[in-house]
Order: sequence, then C-alpha cells, then structure tokens
Amino acid sequence: MAQPLSQGPTEGLTGAEARRRRASRGAAEKPASSRSWVSILRANLLTVFNAVLLAFGILTLALGDPRDAIFLAILVVNAAIGIAQEARAKRSLDRLAALVAPSATVVRDGLPLVVDVDEVVEGDLVRIQAGDQVVADGTLVAVEDLSLDESVLTGESHSVSRDPGEKVRSGSFAVEGAGEYVASKVGDQTYAARLVGEAREFRHPRSPLERALDRLIVILSVAMVPLGVLLAWSLFTQNVGTREAVSTAVAGVVTIVPEGLVLLTAITYAVASLRIARRGVLTQQLNAIESLAAADVVCLDKTGTLTEDRLRVVALVPAAGVLEAELRSSLGRYAAASPTESSTMKAIAEEVADVEAQEPSATVPFSSRRRWSAARFGERTIVMGAPEHFDLAELGGRVRLESEAGRRVLALMEGDAELGRPAADEPPPSGLTPLGLVVLAERLREDARETVAFLREQGVEVRVISGDAPATVGAIAADAGIPSGGGAVDGRSLPDDPAELDRALDRALVVGRISPDGKRRYIEALVARGRYVAMIGDGVNDVPALKASRLAIAQGAGSQMARAISDVVLVTSGFGAIPPMIAEGRKLLRNLQRVAKLFVTKSVLAAFLILTVGLASESYPFEPRHLTLASAITIGIPAFLLALAPSAGAWRPDNFLRELARFAVPAGTAAGFGVVASYLLSLNLLKLSPTQSSTVAVTVLVGVGLYLIVVLESSTKVRSYVVSGMVATLLALYFLVLSLAGGREFFDVAVPGPAILLASLAGIALAIIGLVLTDERFVPYRSPDP
Repeated sequence: MAQPLSQGPTEGLTGAEARRRRASRGAAEKPASSRSWVSILRANLLTVFNAVLLAFGILTLALGDPRDAIFLAILVVNAAIGIAQEARAKRSLDRLAALVAPSATVVRDGLPLVVDVDEVVEGDLVRIQAGDQVVADGTLVAVEDLSLDESVLTGESHSVSRDPGEKVRSGSFAVEGAGEYVASKVGDQTYAARLVGEAREFRHPRSPLERALDRLIVILSVAMVPLGVLLAWSLFTQNVGTREAVSTAVAGVVTIVPEGLVLLTAITYAVASLRIARRGVLTQQLNAIESLAAADVVCLDKTGTLTEDRLRVVALVPAAGVLEAELRSSLGRYAAASPTESSTMKAIAEEVADVEAQEPSATVPFSSRRRWSAARFGERTIVMGAPEHFDLAELGGRVRLESEAGRRVLALMEGDAELGRPAADEPPPSGLTPLGLVVLAERLREDARETVAFLREQGVEVRVISGDAPATVGAIAADAGIPSGGGAVDGRSLPDDPAELDRALDRALVVGRISPDGKRRYIEALVARGRYVAMIGDGVNDVPALKASRLAIAQGAGSQMARAISDVVLVTSGFGAIPPMIAEGRKLLRNLQRVAKLFVTKSVLAAFLILTVGLASESYPFEPRHLTLASAITIGIPAFLLALAPSAGAWRPDNFLRELARFAVPAGTAAGFGVVASYLLSLNLLKLSPTQSSTVAVTVLVGVGLYLIVVLESSTKVRSYVVSGMVATLLALYFLVLSLAGGREFFDVAVPGPAILLASLAGIALAIIGLVLTDERFVPYRSPDP
C-alpha cells in the first residue's frame, strides 16, 4: 500500500548537517573533467608537418624574401579551424551536466526549503510532485499515487508506479502524484551522471575520408624528410647563398605536403553544414555529413526517433451486440468528459472528435496505480481501464492478439454504479458490461517509412535497439518497414561474451528491453566487425551507444546530454533530414576525392623536381611565390569551386590512396618533365634570363594543371562546357597577372613574349603527349574513373 506523505518522515536533515555534508562532498569530489586549453593544442597527425611549415615560414621571413612566406596564411587558417572546432567542443562539454533540474525541494529542520540542485546532499529528504524531476538517486519513504516517467533513462515509453522502499534515479520525472525520498547518491555519483560520464570526454571520431587524408599526409610527410635532406645536401655542396638556399628549400620541401587540401576539406565541410542547416539540422562536427554518407549501418532508438510523442487509435473493437456507432458515441462522450490530460486521452479525443460532448455528473481520474478511470452521465457510468480488470468474454482473444503485437489495449465498460472517491488501489466498480476495446499504438513519424525505405535502397542496414518491450519495438519496426530477422529479440538475453554477441548480431536486428550498457556493447560489436555505424537517439539511456558509434545523431527534442555529445542534432527536421544529408555527404565525398588528385599531383611534381633539378647544378626553376601563383590558378580556386559543385558517380573512398597514386604519379611526373625541359630549353638554348625562364616553367605548370582539370571534370557534355569555360577564365586570370606591373613585381615573373610563349607551349605539349600516350584516362571528355 502507498504510504501517505503525512505518515512519512518529516524532519529531514538539520541545516548544519546539510552544510557539513555538502562541504565534505565538495572536498572529496573531483570536478567534472573537460578538455583544457593545453589539450586542445596537443599534438595530432599534422603536428610535425605544421611545425616544419612554421619553421620554414620563420626561416623565410628572417633570411629570405617575405613574399615567399605566403603559405603561412594556409597554416594559420588550418590551425584556426582546428582550434575553433575544439574550443566549440570544450564550451559544449563545460555546459554538460548530469540531468539536473533548476531547483529541488528538500526538508531541513522540519521545513520545506527550495535549493539549487548542487546543494542537495546525501541524506536529504526530497519532495517531488507531478512535473518535478528526480534530482538524486534515493529510496522512497512516502508516496501518494506517485508515477514516474523513466523513459529518458530506460527507453520504456510507459510511466511506472512506485511504492515506499523502492529506488528512484536521477533524471526521471514525476508525471502524477507526489512523493518523498531520501537522497543516497548526488551529483556525479548518480545513475544519470555515471551514464553520461563518458560524454564528458571529448569525442571526435575521424571520418573515412579524414582517415584516408591522414594516411596520405603521413606518407608525404615521411617522404618529405629524405627528399629535404637530399636537397639540403645538394645546396650545401654547391655553396649556394643563404637567400637562394632558403628560397629553394621552401619551394622544394613545403610543396610536397598538400597543406591546402586540409583547408579545402574543412571549408567544404563547413559549407555543406550551412546548406544542411537550412533543413533544421545542426552539425556539431565538421565531418558529420561525410560520415553519415559513409555509414553502412544505422541503429535507431524507437522512442522519439521512429515514433512521435503521441499515440494513435488503430482500431475500435465493439463487443458482441454493440454497434460500432454506439461504441464511438460512448467513447466520445467519455473522452470529452475525462479530466485526465494524457497522451492516451488525446489520441482517443482526436479519433472521436465528431461526437457531441456531454457534461458528466461525476468522474474518477485515471491513476497508474488503479489503472482505470470513469465518468457518470445521468444514470449511466462509463469506465475505461486495463483489460485484466474486467470480464471481457469473447474479447479476451483479441486483447491477447493485440498485446502480443505490441499494441496498447483499453477496455470500455458500462454500468449503473455510483462513483465516489476510490482508494489508491481500489478496483473498478462491479456489475459492468463490455462496450468494446480501444486499440492504440505509438504514432509513427510521417517520414519514417520513406526514410527507412531510402536507407535500405542505398544499401544501409537499419537496426532498432530500444529499452521498450520487445513486442512493442517489433511492431513499430514492422510498421516502419524494418525487417526483424525472425522477431524482436529481448536485449536481456544477449550474451556478455564478445564472440557470442558477435554471432547473435545476425539475428538481433530489432532489440527491445536492452539496457544503456547493452546498447553500447551492441554498437561496439558492430564496429568491431568493421561496420561504419551511425546511432540515432534522444535519451540519456542512448548516450553510451551514441559515444560508441562512429556517428552520433540526436533528436532536437532529446535530452541535453544526448544533444551535447552528438555530431548531428536534428533540431527541427527529424528523421526525414537523413536522405538529403546523405546526398550532400556523397556529393562532398565524390568531389573531394577528385580534387585531391590535383593536390597530390603537385606533391609528385615537387618530388620529381628535387630528384632532378634540385640535385643538379642548375638553379631551381621556381621560387615559393611562383608555386603560390600556379597553385592558386590550377588548384586553389578551381578546387574550391569544384568541391561544392553537383556531381554523380562512385563515392566510397575504399581505394582512395591507390586511385590518387594512379592519377597523381603519372600526372606529376609528366608535368615535371614538361617544366624541366622547357626551363632548360629557355635557360640554355634560348638564352632567356632566369626570371624569364622561371616564367616559362610557371606557364607550363599552369597549362598542364588546367588540362588536368578538364580531364578530371569532363564527365558530361554540359559539365565539359562549364569546366572549359572555367579553365579559360583561370587562364585569362593568369595572363592578367603577368600583364600587370604590380603582379609581375610581386611574383617575380616576366612579360610573356614570343620566346616565352613558344618554350611554354613546347613544355605543355611534351607533358600532355606523354600523359595521353601513357594512359587513356588522361584523354579529356571521357567518362570519369569508376
């Protein structure tokens, strides 16, 4: 029996004892950890590379020409983007707390006192009533028809009744009644805090493309070391002057690693995030959209993801001898008169909104402890409640059938009994006869079926893991079009052993009654299989699974913790935002993989020049500012435009590095042959000045680079026209720079006279002919690489 509040303990702690315990707790607890500013700047895969770039930049500013240090701007922007991203994460983590309410009512010195949540201490007597949040773990000592909503912790969609002596956990809410409990665990020791504890650590999983780029930069950075040593040895043995040595070293070594590719990737991610934000989606990690496009498994929580917060009436089943119209009329009058504002009554009211309302003479509100309610109209009493309370005769079979399918079933009864004020556990009046059944189900989100169908068509496996009853989860999954592989599995039956759990995954496509830790282990088992897993959830019980996934997605109406640690928050759009996000991510993947070939071609060219001209007695053909100009025309500007352009075709970066090498090695080598040949021709045969010869080399590099853009991007006739127009514009921009005195002075180039143009055309022709004869993929206006 429920113990009335008046019979529970009333004194609580004394104020002095509460202050002593709070002081003791503050001394014993460590503050919630969050990333320090030092850790934000800690080393990563690019640290060594960035340090080398910085060293070359400082060396150039100190001993060389400041115009050759333009590349430092890219380094600064790269660092700024990384620091800003992590600083944003730090601010989010600093705001993260363990499911707390603004205040709590505690009893101290025999008097109720409203205090901040962090002032609640162990041993406090805490009072709650409908609408209040449980702010500490504890044991109930008194209740009055208390019912708690624990869905944010367990995933269970139904409220549960609690009695004195039972445990309550922080994060749940009182939906009806009142109660008092003694706090046993507060602050970081509570159940909710332990669940969210993992979320206090910074989370930034690398996407497939980012991991591929990391490997690329590691490879090129490693290659940079011996090439740099060779170049330095060559410069030393030739007794080259300091200024020229610095210029040659910067031009040769810095160009090897594609620092602009990292910047372009970050900018492209940011632009894609802005585009998807128009659909009501907040991306909290720059790589999130690309990660979603790469996901091959999407795990869903049922409540709040596949379903709305509302219920729907799926069937009205009249009893024998009762017309459906009579059942609807009685149900409509009862719903209009019901004093209970619950999701169940709202769904029923929507179903029978056409029935004329009638004022009742007496009502009994619904209680989760009694599990029935009633209204009296004149001499007739209508009672609604759980079917097990009543003798339903032939309707019993239908009740079992619907319950096994995960539906919620209520019985509607009638009689002539008077209504009074029933006790908390009092059964319904006797002498009732059945009018029929009301069958309800959770309301599937309008876009759920379409989104699930889209994912399955795209080869993405969809799984459901929920804390709700397996039958309910299975019914919702079936409604959404998600196969269960033989029926929903009870999560409590999943094995703890990782090997056995891996084998169980093949049948456990839809899982109910799974704990938060079970969800985490489920996700980890999928990741261990090599699957790229995205998790969509909204409650605190989803936090461990969200953390374990490669991509975490939270509903905008979800808990603070779920939103804070997620990579993507569906603020206003819901589940239906997933298809356009995938389309945007796949476009991004396709484009970045193509333009990356331009960056790596420049790296191969740099290595080729070091191994040829750099080790010879001839002067190096480029100064760093020459490469800045050529890179801007052939890589920087076009890569940015092309990375954001519409695209079609293959998108998975499975063989990313191999495809890069297949394109960049011949392209960079051919470009190097053209540059070296034309440079030596200009310097030794045409007797052009070093500045004019360098202008020839830059022009050849620009010409070959623009040709490669046409080769990469001419996938369709319309696209070919657009790309050709862009290439012509960029070529005109290059010659505009050469025609301006200020441009020539800054970049140290010459006016392109006949000799320069002739030598340039020869070098461009040599490179292109070599490419076309080597591989037919370098013939323009062909279909793109598979």
